[in-house]
Amino acid sequence: MSIDEEKKKLFLDPEIDKVEVEKHIIKRIEELMPDSDHEEVVRAVEVEYEELLANAKVKIHLPTLVEKLAREDVRNHIPPGHHNE
Repeated sequence: MSIDEEKKKLFLDPEIDKVEVEKHIIKRIEELMPDSDHEEVVRAVEVEYEELLANAKVKIHLPTLVEKLAREDVRNHIPPGHHNE
């Protein structure tokens, strides 16, 4: 990834640029977990993103939190959105 792409990523709005941010998170998880199932990753990212976005007071950390929770979902095969149960 070029420096310009990295800078652009820093300025994405988690609410306005939701699709682009989700794509970046999915790509990152698949790079870190190459044996993961693509559909499982996509589903985990989408569910976690929606849940966190709906309850977020501060949105700047949203992509990092989504990535962490989605990776946990995929790694442990937990249904997305079940972290607080």
